[in-house]
Amino acid sequence: TGSLRNGTVRCERAGPHGSASVLLLRKRELAELMQEFPQFGDIWASDARRRESRRCLALRRLTQPKSCRHLAASIIQRELSQLCVRRKRTSQRSEAMAAVVRSNGPAMLSAFSRPHAEQTHVKREVAKMSKHIGHLQTEMADQRKAMSEVKETLRVLLLRS
Repeated sequence: TGSLRNGTVRCERAGPHGSASVLLLRKRELAELMQEFPQFGDIWASDARRRESRRCLALRRLTQPKSCRHLAASIIQRELSQLCVRRKRTSQRSEAMAAVVRSNGPAMLSAFSRPHAEQTHVKREVAKMSKHIGHLQTEMADQRKAMSEVKETLRVLLLRS
């Protein structure tokens, strides 16, 4: 029923008898999970598309057989090359920005020193959010305390039985 999905399994640690277990999630069960938790469905789908895109890209790059050592070396070389390109671009942008600041420095500083209505609004919103975060942190501390009490009660009950 339907098409097969690609999957990857990696054993991090063998069990007590040298065996391991795998959790299998069927497509229908995944659909039920997505219905039960719709806030995660889009995220899971996006991650799946990204993984599939990266898998296809890796498969296209693997044009000839390579040992693990040669594959690792080629990946390191490619990433190092891309890092050098990114650093060069960043350096060029920084130099361009410095030139703009040198030519328009005083005018830019005076424009940034005057608070605009948008900046004032953003500052008010940030203050509200900070206050809300403070309340949430207090609630979290209370919940942690309550959970610790529940945990201790359960521990006592388990010791009695």
